[in-house]
Amino acid sequence: MSAVADRIVGLLVEKFAVEGEITPTTGFSDIEIDSLVMLELSVILEREYGKRIPEDELMEAGNADAIAALLETGR
Repeated sequence: MSAVADRIVGLLVEKFAVEGEITPTTGFSDIEIDSLVMLELSVILEREYGKRIPEDELMEAGNADAIAALLETGR
């Protein structure tokens, strides 16, 4: 588990109040993440990591691990 994936999980739990057991591999469809959350997450991640990933690509990634991989590899 990467620090970036941990940060994303932390944001989902703390800022967006996602409830239940969530790990970096938990699918966004399993926790009912909507496009507004993805839009806000996109803005936060761009601010923190300096890379813009549109919300539709975040949703397509499917989980925090995949988003972390996008951020870490530069897509």
